[in-house]
Amino acid sequence: MPAASSFAAGHSAKVRVGSSSGYAGFGCSSVAASGDANGDEGTFAWADSQVANFVSTGPNQFLIRAQNGVAINTNAPEVGAALTVAGNAVVQSPGALSFGSATRQMLNLFGTSYGIGVQSDTQYFRSGGNGYFAWFRGGVHSNAGLDPGAGGSLLMTLGPAASTPTGTARAQSFTNVSDRASKTGFEPIDASDVLARVTQLPLSQWSYRNEPSACATSARSRRTPRCIRPRRRRAHHQHGRQRRRRARRDPGAECEAGGGEQRASRRSCGPA
Repeated sequence: MPAASSFAAGHSAKVRVGSSSGYAGFGCSSVAASGDANGDEGTFAWADSQVANFVSTGPNQFLIRAQNGVAINTNAPEVGAALTVAGNAVVQSPGALSFGSATRQMLNLFGTSYGIGVQSDTQYFRSGGNGYFAWFRGGVHSNAGLDPGAGGSLLMTLGPAASTPTGTARAQSFTNVSDRASKTGFEPIDASDVLARVTQLPLSQWSYRNEPSACATSARSRRTPRCIRPRRRRAHHQHGRQRRRRARRDPGAECEAGGGEQRASRRSCGPA
């Protein structure tokens, strides 16, 4: 018998029939039976004007072939999209959204310049052009860059500019790669000249206003930790960009714990 409660329409859309439908091809021309008595019952199949057969593969399916896309709540499918939805989509529990196992950029958040994808052994987050990455707590959406919105706070950002706001990053350890194998272009330098230049630096010790214990100290030290680094002065303003480039290449800073052993992990200190 033909598959019960099924529907096929359009060009070459076909639902497989049951094995008891009679001689081969009785239900649908050139379509094999489903292999059971009921056929692909409860299946809906609709096909566009393409010539090839569009045949169901099981019961209770909802199948659509539309070369220029399927649209829900709109009559203007996006070009190149199989499905366009005008409105929200919800995946209810225990459902999940899956992207298969092919490496590519799976989510295009704003064109293809901002997205999330997977490479070989790598998950990446893309921010286009001079874009930033930001972490907010609370708040609401705002179109202004690095703005957490009303009631929100900016926790941390990553970006290309030296003026990038910085937050606090916490981890059990940080690894600053300084392996010789990672470097190239070694050239000898005049050590005495370097030391002479160091003595000319306007050195001072200091602490962050909102974080007086900014530099790591050992348990043996009883003094408040202090940071040591050359202090920026107006007389050196013309060299500011040079210093920032050097700071990006070597962000480490010397920290003084005020005596005592300093084998504890150190934290990099920014310029005063």
